[in-house]
Amino acid sequence: AHHGALKGTPREPSEMRDESAWRSPVLLTVASKGTGIDELAAAIDRHWSWMEAGGELERRRLARLADRTREVVDRATRRWVWQESRADDIIDARVAEVAGGSLSPYDLAAEIVGLLKEGAQV
Repeated sequence: AHHGALKGTPREPSEMRDESAWRSPVLLTVASKGTGIDELAAAIDRHWSWMEAGGELERRRLARLADRTREVVDRATRRWVWQESRADDIIDARVAEVAGGSLSPYDLAAEIVGLLKEGAQV
């Protein structure tokens, strides 16, 4: 019986590779003997150059800055909601309704968020 490749399956792994993708080299290093360190340093330099040339460093930098900005907005929003709005007071005033089952926590939260979105003095 012939055991060929399945129909539609690439025969060569290289056919599946994105040629622009970084392929990590496999390097042998022995710290106690100091062998392979030069090769490792050279590979790190090549990877850095590849990331720089392909714009990967800039993409990562922008992604980190965007994430950092989102974290700051999240903290500022939380501080504003819990320290400068009356959201806590509304929760305290209506938690008995939640406990009694006439109002769900989700509905109360949606009501508070709606008021905040409308710019009402919550």
